[in-house]
Amino acid sequence: MKKVTIILSILAVITNGCGQVSKKTVEQTLKEFYTQYITECDKTPTNFDTIEKIKENFLTKALIQKLQMAELDYDPFLNAQDCDKSWIETIEIKPVTETENIYKVCYRSSDFRGEHTNCITLSLVKINGKYLINDIEGLSSENTQKKESSIETTENKELSEKENFVTESDWEYVKCRKYQEDDGYTQIQECVFPNANMQQVYDIIKKKVSDLKAELPTNDLKYGDLENGDVIVTYTYKEPKYLQVELSYNGGVTTVEIIEKENETQSKITYSAD
Repeated sequence: MKKVTIILSILAVITNGCGQVSKKTVEQTLKEFYTQYITECDKTPTNFDTIEKIKENFLTKALIQKLQMAELDYDPFLNAQDCDKSWIETIEIKPVTETENIYKVCYRSSDFRGEHTNCITLSLVKINGKYLINDIEGLSSENTQKKESSIETTENKELSEKENFVTESDWEYVKCRKYQEDDGYTQIQECVFPNANMQQVYDIIKKKVSDLKAELPTNDLKYGDLENGDVIVTYTYKEPKYLQVELSYNGGVTTVEIIEKENETQSKITYSAD
């Protein structure tokens, strides 16, 4: 009788232990995925073959196919356009539900809005004893919105064709994200220029945005006369390495932001139509 009791006790310990290991395995899987993924994305140049191998190791085939069909202009695993290996140290992984393998992955980053926490909700499945990422919250709706946004009104289409944005040919390894606000009349492009300074980025943007000064002003500046059919241009240095330029037209406003950092310079161009 004692032997039976001992065996049952051992089985109970093993069963409980397996339950705990299972939960840790999900978290460890996500931690390992994000460590490898961010580390590789942060490299310059990015080795896309290596990134695809990482996806094949951590994602289900169904999710890989869904991502290929979605054709997103940002990274759904980071909810961002660029990546920084320093994010790895700030990653926090927490379960969303007790019964399903749905987890929220959060990390701290900084951009034009300042420092903030970015979170992504993922669902996982267990296949052949291995946890794989099976879906990303909002991925299906993003794909739907992308299809809907392709049906543009004539006015929005004219705005899209009229304005020029930064492309990969303008700077080596530049990473850009272009999107449209809910109002349908505001288009935005955010870019990260590796190993570039403010002057270099300004020289690129002045080719895209008319009415900018040929030379980058070193101090705040304002010129133009809207009443005479001209444009009012206002240069404002919010910080020594943070320039904002606002161009006011009769038909709308264009805002250019350039922020120089240690190893990169960020830009944001916003076209707003009346």
